[in-house]
Amino acid sequence: MLLTTELDKLSGTDWQLFFAQERAKPYFAELDAFVTAAAAEKTVYPAAENIFAAFRACPVSAVRVVILGQDPYHEPCLLYTSPSPRDGLLSRMPSSA
Repeated sequence: MLLTTELDKLSGTDWQLFFAQERAKPYFAELDAFVTAAAAEKTVYPAAENIFAAFRACPVSAVRVVILGQDPYHEPCLLYTSPSPRDGLLSRMPSSA
């Protein structure tokens, strides 16, 4: 399963306990199956290796606030948000003009 595979890459980080608890909840297997099936049929964003990128870049001990939102861009390279603009993962949004 795609999410499980990507979460395994966080093993040994301070996020491991948090995600172990989430993986044990009933919703997680259903979500993992849904995302895995969708990725098998079409292109999904972000790419699998970037799904948990924020958690690799920022240890849980450094988290002070979490802002949730949905990125409305459904094409590659339009916008990629990251924990730090200095990491080079931020793309320019296309002009709306």
